[in-house]
Amino acid sequence: MFVVYEVYKIDEPEKNYIGKTSKDKVKNGYLGSGTIIRNAIKQHGRELFDIKILVEVEDENEVYKLEEKLIEERNPHYNISPGGRGTGSGEKCVWYGRKHTEETIEKMKNDGRRGRKYTVETKKRMGRPKGSKDSLETRQKKSVARQGSKNPMWGKKRPDMIEVAKRNRKPIEDKRLYEMREQGMYFRDIGTAVGLSASNVYERLRKYNG
Repeated sequence: MFVVYEVYKIDEPEKNYIGKTSKDKVKNGYLGSGTIIRNAIKQHGRELFDIKILVEVEDENEVYKLEEKLIEERNPHYNISPGGRGTGSGEKCVWYGRKHTEETIEKMKNDGRRGRKYTVETKKRMGRPKGSKDSLETRQKKSVARQGSKNPMWGKKRPDMIEVAKRNRKPIEDKRLYEMREQGMYFRDIGTAVGLSASNVYERLRKYNG
């Protein structure tokens, strides 16, 4: 089931939006997909808007026609498109040969973003390009801020990375040591490759060979 619906501002019903969708979406709290209506809802709050179904139809083609007709008749405040199946391109575009009215242009200018205030932190994120580097002065300030007790590792014992690596290392089999020796490798080179001392390699091979 398809519907043409109207979303409107509860305290100012003349500020409305007409669109089309499935009936299930409306039941699930859908309030339109137009850019201006979404920005208005974000600016004023969802609780200040309501929705009502204007017409229900089974045929999808019919709902597009009805949407266009109702938008043309009612000239809803938040609509900037005449509706239908989408904009397309060239002569297929619903705006082919048309121009936005002065009223529509004003709507687009005042779609809820003008006059919005941003926090200092948000402005910093918006103004800083991705991948940019801190200045030397900023890096020095950050370094000082992390010194002493302010450092997250303050008072904590740093794990011995060599011991961690040893614990995580899988024990090498004597057979593998034997194969490396058969390839002509020296005890020292075998030890370096597997993390053992040359004497350790020698002892293990001696026992392996019996």
